[in-house]
Amino acid sequence: MVLRKPFLVEDMHPSRGNAVGARYTYMIGVANELADRHIPEVPKRNDTRAGPYGRRADQVGGFFFVHKDDLKRMSKGWLKYTEDVRADDQAYRLSGDVYAIHPGDKPWISEMYGYAFGAAKADVWHDWDGDSMIYPQYEPRAIPKLMHYGLLFEIPGTSYKFDKHWHYGFDVKRCPPWDLAGHSTSAGIFKPPPRPSTLTNRANPTQYYRDLLSIDTAATLNAAFCDYHLEHCSPSQQLYDVCSEALNLYQEVQDAVEELEKEFKCRDWEARCADWVKAGECNNNRDFMEANCAKSCNKCSNLTTEVPRNRPLQALATLAAMKVALAGGATVVAQ
Repeated sequence: MVLRKPFLVEDMHPSRGNAVGARYTYMIGVANELADRHIPEVPKRNDTRAGPYGRRADQVGGFFFVHKDDLKRMSKGWLKYTEDVRADDQAYRLSGDVYAIHPGDKPWISEMYGYAFGAAKADVWHDWDGDSMIYPQYEPRAIPKLMHYGLLFEIPGTSYKFDKHWHYGFDVKRCPPWDLAGHSTSAGIFKPPPRPSTLTNRANPTQYYRDLLSIDTAATLNAAFCDYHLEHCSPSQQLYDVCSEALNLYQEVQDAVEELEKEFKCRDWEARCADWVKAGECNNNRDFMEANCAKSCNKCSNLTTEVPRNRPLQALATLAAMKVALAGGATVVAQ
């Protein structure tokens, strides 16, 4: 995952017995035989706050805001049910995990069920937060705080694709030389995403922002890799060329994202905002309206203050020194 913005507890409003998490509807096991096998004593829910009617636990993952007292009560159950689900020989057909579909497969998402079952056993229930975390190629409804690159994503109109599952053996610490041919790489750095200037959907701000966030995710990973390599690897022409391009792209996409997010910080996300304003919902349903109808409610000034994005100043300085050294045949010592 790539953390883009800070999470603030005052924005999430957790309380004892009431937590907040991202929406994970593929966790079908909270409402089928899997839950019946592991937490049959937990009564079925008759609400849809964080999952379907009849569930014994909530469909949540990604991140959690939990009261510390609740976390203490549920932590042992979190571990216990993680181990239990992973050891369950029927979990492969009940969990909804697309990577565990054959007898003997251990669900990757066992730990997610461990948390959900442990929380339910401790009588901790959740509200869904559907905006703070998204996957690349998902259309944003707000400015996301967290990008979860857990699935294959593409940049429409280009040939670029990325899937972390192509990189199980990726060696992030290996210094050049790197073999960067092919659709995936095995060490050092990932294939670069397209530049923002190549996108053709600027007339549609939501789609343009969606694609910028996808590029931003890949560009941020590569910039982080270069930050490491420039500190730990010996100077070489390939290191200079690859990381110059990666850091240049990172800065370009940061500029494009920041410019577009100025518009996204104050807009209406629901078509019925004007009607709700007339009905007095800006005062009656303040949290929802500030999140979804900030412009109509004149609440843009209440939005979270923007945190400046990091600029790779040390990496850029190292590159500048490396350029001089390579031109003169000298040795560069990374600081």
